[in-house]
Amino acid sequence: MAEPPTTPQTPCSIQWDKATDPAWGTTSPALFWIAMEQRGPWGRKAFTQSRLDPTIGQTLEKNAETAGGRALLIRQPSAARETATPYPRHVFLSGGMTQGTPWLLHGTHPDPAVIANLPFEAAAAGDINAVREHAPWLTPTHASILLICTNSKRDQCCAKRGRPIVDTTSPHFPERIWDCTHTGGHRFAPTAIVLPHGLGLARLNDTHTIPQLLTDTSGNPSDTTFTTATTPHTLTTSYHLRGLSHLPAAEQAADAYIRTHLASTNETTPILALTTTADATEERTTPVTVTHTDGRTWNLLVRQTDRHDLPASCGGAPITATAHHVEPAT
Repeated sequence: MAEPPTTPQTPCSIQWDKATDPAWGTTSPALFWIAMEQRGPWGRKAFTQSRLDPTIGQTLEKNAETAGGRALLIRQPSAARETATPYPRHVFLSGGMTQGTPWLLHGTHPDPAVIANLPFEAAAAGDINAVREHAPWLTPTHASILLICTNSKRDQCCAKRGRPIVDTTSPHFPERIWDCTHTGGHRFAPTAIVLPHGLGLARLNDTHTIPQLLTDTSGNPSDTTFTTATTPHTLTTSYHLRGLSHLPAAEQAADAYIRTHLASTNETTPILALTTTADATEERTTPVTVTHTDGRTWNLLVRQTDRHDLPASCGGAPITATAHHVEPAT
């Protein structure tokens, strides 16, 4: 007897779209980000499964992680099938968020081995001068960039949902919107990272919000110091806002909660306007104080809860996933 036809599983991100858990507190932790151009196709483990020498790819990924940062491969959409090598690779290195002075360096270099051995400890410390002394070919850029995950071999949702966003918007922002490898959390696809702030976004489905991410209120490129950058109110919600990568998860969630609260009252909050401090976690609850530069403070409780019914990836089994729920401290 013939086997009955199987029913295709609903893509993982569609299943998570229907969940009510906030996306707060889920951005991959990173004190800095290094993004290196790698043209051509990417495999599931892109740093060792692409046209990049796998030893160099592994070194880049490990060196960044050891120093407390995160490495990504990037490419322009038109370069997904390109085979020519070598080429001058675009490189972006961001840091300074922990110190409250975000910066973004950009340059090109033909040798990925040199890129893999940049002074990442200096980047983690926010020391832009030390980085530039080591790598003078990296120079400050004053326009933020948006990296959107399209790594289909890692998860089909990233390609099916991320690819159309990149294709639609990148022609309007040349070399400011890039394909990137796995950012973490493809259950929230399309996922994106805004640099230099390390702002993680979930479900970036609305292309109309992207110009607001990359320009100031006058429609000009984002400011030269990145100090007044904000997020559009339409993305400042529990559905879209994941958090700032330099913060621990509970503080990401508390920061995102206050931004969402202020956006709901039509208040625009610069990314650098809030700081967080956390007390010790007890019984999966973390007290966090959020302070605004104008003197306002909020005392919050961030509670971790688990769910076990949804997959992390397409075709995968359900996993235990942690959500962060935030409420005012009484």
